[in-house]
Amino acid sequence: MVTRTYSFLPPGTEEIEQVCIEAFEKVTEKIRPGVPAHKVYQAWQDRVDAAGLAHYRRHHCGYMVGSAFPPAWCGGGVPRGLRHNSNLRLRAGMVFHLMSWLMDTGREGNYFVSDPALVTEDGCEVLTKISQQVHVV
Repeated sequence: MVTRTYSFLPPGTEEIEQVCIEAFEKVTEKIRPGVPAHKVYQAWQDRVDAAGLAHYRRHHCGYMVGSAFPPAWCGGGVPRGLRHNSNLRLRAGMVFHLMSWLMDTGREGNYFVSDPALVTEDGCEVLTKISQQVHVV
């Protein structure tokens, strides 16, 4: 872990950034063929809960990427994804848009991580290689 000090970021950003990235990592560690989607979501939520944010809930921590048909970008209805109540079983070759966000949690600081990932035979491959840490230009 790299420790950095930012004098120009909103208060709480560093702490929320760390939780957000670690929760994303818990998701990628959990993803593998055969795992039900709700267990992936629970890995995300468990890290958020451990940070003292058990009150904070999202409806998913990722959704499937692929073909969709009008009238909705997701093919109609609710996108299939990594939700708390989904029994979707992951299979190699599936691609998800993974998201870990902590916005308006009741604490200072907001952060959002978003990357596409492929379910491989051995686990998960994040398809983008840019750092998820905050960049101030």
